[in-house]
Formats: sequence, C-alpha cells, structure tokens
Amino acid sequence: MMIASSLLVILTNVLVLGLLFLIWHYFRGRGPMTAAKLRRTVVWERIEPKNAIPCSGDFGVMAAILRVLERGGSAGDLVRGCLVCWAQTGAVVIGQASKKKLSSFGEDVQVELSFPEELPQIHGAAGLLYQRIYSWLPEDGTIQRRELYQAARQDAEALYNILRQLTQEGQRSLRDMGGSMIENKKVKMGFAEEAREIYTAKGIRLARETVAYAKFVRENPVTGDAVAAVAGGMRSNSDICVLADAIYNGMRAGKQVCR
Repeated sequence: MMIASSLLVILTNVLVLGLLFLIWHYFRGRGPMTAAKLRRTVVWERIEPKNAIPCSGDFGVMAAILRVLERGGSAGDLVRGCLVCWAQTGAVVIGQASKKKLSSFGEDVQVELSFPEELPQIHGAAGLLYQRIYSWLPEDGTIQRRELYQAARQDAEALYNILRQLTQEGQRSLRDMGGSMIENKKVKMGFAEEAREIYTAKGIRLARETVAYAKFVRENPVTGDAVAAVAGGMRSNSDICVLADAIYNGMRAGKQVCR
C-alpha cells in the first residue's frame, strides 16, 4: 500500500507540474511579441530563400529587422547600402587609380571615391553621412581607400552619432509601416515604466520576408542593389565593399583610440 501511495503522489505531482507548464506555455505564447520572442518565432534555418525585396525596398527597415534577429543590419551594412544607393543615383562615382604619393603603404592601385559637381539633396541621417564624407575630400577631388580610413578614424565620434541616428530612423520607419510599436511596461512594483519594442503581426511577416531575401542574396551575391548590400548579398572584394569597410574600420579604430 505504501508503494502504491507513493507512486500516486509522484504521479499527481507530475500531472500538476505538467499542467502548470502547459498554463505557463499558453500565457507565454499569448504575451507581447518582444524581440526575444520574435527571434524564437522567426527561425532563420526554417525559412526558404526567396528573391523578393522586402520592406518596400527600405533598407533601413530591413536593417532594423536583421538587428533584432541578430543576423546583420550593422552600421557597416548601412554604410555599404548608402554607398551603393549613391553610386546608383550618381551621387558618388567609384573607380580605381594609382596610389597617391601621400600614402606610404597600401596597394599600388586603390579604389577611390569622387563626387559630381552639383551635389544632390539627400535627407535625414543619410544626408549627414554624405556631407561628412564629402567634407573629407582632398583638393585633388578624389579620396582613396587609405584616405577614407584615416579620415573616418579622425572623425569617429561624429560618424558614430550619424550612424546611430540612421539606425533609429530605420526603427521609426518600421513603426510607421505598422511592423512594431513602443510599449511601456510597468516594472518595480508598478512605480516605474520600461519602454520596449513590441512587434505586430505585420512585423512578423516582414521579418520572415527579410530573412527569406537575406538568405537568397547571401547565396547569390549581387553588386548593384542597396537592399541586397544591406542584407549581406555583396562580394566582400567589390569596390563598394572595399570603400565601405575602409570607412567602418577607420571609424572603429578611431573609437578605440578615443576610449
């Protein structure tokens, strides 16, 4: 009898724990779609690649989604996307030329950047980035990879501020699309509020579309599309990637020196 009674107690406890787990899982599933929950919901490995540009072609929004999924969308990706966009529209001209005498090391032929005589109007943080890079232009009218690195290194703090604004613009655009919203959550016994990003049903759909496209372009790299560039779909040795990496790496080096 004692053995049977013990088994009954154990079985009862197991059933109670199982029931509590099911209740917890049910309410957990019904809770807000936080960043952590979005990562559990939109699983990279389970989504098939698809060649369809997401987020209405807004690479700032796509970068915001990739960041929350921890699959890209870095400041370096945004610099790359901006350069591709500017090259497409003629806002910059990218080419190659012999290394300038002022550079004591580096390849004999370097990728370089130049600007049209009449600068276009570029709005928002992208416009600030464009003007900042233009301000580095030497008197000869072209700036080479090594010069870009050094200029970004010296101007690291300003670049970080601009790129922080660029990432914030992408997140706001995602909210404007209806993909996410800010929720104020009561914390510490209800005496304070904690703002957090909550993702909507549309946000989940945009995230799945972004992952499908990012997987496609990473498997099939292209060269001249800004959205693909931000999604990681460019060859790292392309001229635009070389210039973008020079800016981003110089910025990071400068930031470390400032600390």
